Amino acid sequence: MNKRFFIILFFVLVTLGLGVVFSLKSKPFPKTITPVVHYAAPPPKISVVPNAPTNTTVSFTGAVSAFPASLSTYHYEYHNYSDNEKGEIALNLGFSAPPIKLSYGEEKRTVWKNATATLLFVQNGVSQYWSYLLFRSSPTTHPAQSLSALAKIMLEKSFFSYGAALLPLNTVSQPIEHMQIAESPRPLLSNYFFAVRAGDYPIYSSIFTLSYVVIVMDEYGAARYVSFISQPNLVPEKSVPLISVDDAVASINKGLGILVAVTKNGDSYWEKTPQFKSASLSDIQLIYYPNQESSLLTPFYLFRGTAQTTEGVVVDVVYTVSATE
Repeated sequence: MNKRFFIILFFVLVTLGLGVVFSLKSKPFPKTITPVVHYAAPPPKISVVPNAPTNTTVSFTGAVSAFPASLSTYHYEYHNYSDNEKGEIALNLGFSAPPIKLSYGEEKRTVWKNATATLLFVQNGVSQYWSYLLFRSSPTTHPAQSLSALAKIMLEKSFFSYGAALLPLNTVSQPIEHMQIAESPRPLLSNYFFAVRAGDYPIYSSIFTLSYVVIVMDEYGAARYVSFISQPNLVPEKSVPLISVDDAVASINKGLGILVAVTKNGDSYWEKTPQFKSASLSDIQLIYYPNQESSLLTPFYLFRGTAQTTEGVVVDVVYTVSATE
């Protein structure tokens, strides 16, 4: 009986095995389909000229400004706000209750709130960001001083007690879209943009955008919105001689400059490797550019002009090159 049982069991297992093999042959294995992912082109990074247009003759056709023969370099270090400094800023802006502290990985947030306003301080490594929003204003009479002067005073009194220098940049007479104003009728608003400067010249960040502070004032002189990335402290270092504009253009032609932007009608016109027949620069500006490795601000020339691509398209270009040897 035991022998007969094992014989039957053997045939059952063989039958099951053949069924599995047959099903595998008759039903093909499902294929793993890899989805096709299309990535949008990333924004252009700063490209050293030899890695961008090649065999391009760059010339300067504009008027040469009266630049100094030498300028100081600056050592910079980021100002770390202490808890006492942050508390003093909050108190100056009318926040008496203790803040709420939040943590998102390396990003630390400190938030103050009351019935009429909110204040935010964000720290992520060396990057520090301030944002202030006033929902309701108590003043009802127009100030005697200009709004731009009041905006500058408010910034220096409330945020820049450590001595940051501001350079008024421009004014835009329209409200910021995302502002919340709990008043009716809505007050008139004016936006003021301030550039941070080294001496008499603006500082460009590592992505060549102006480091700026935005402040929105209402018609009664109250600051309704303030936003800025905390700027570093600057310490003057040694004075360095500046090269001439002709030598700066020659440096670009030698591949020592940086192609900052290529645009057409205000839109980016970057390709993988922009190819120009020629470039004609007509505007020049003296700026400071931070060297991340040495923590120094050094003088640079910033050129603007036009270039013609190999396809015959005329585009706007921005070049920069060191103003020192």
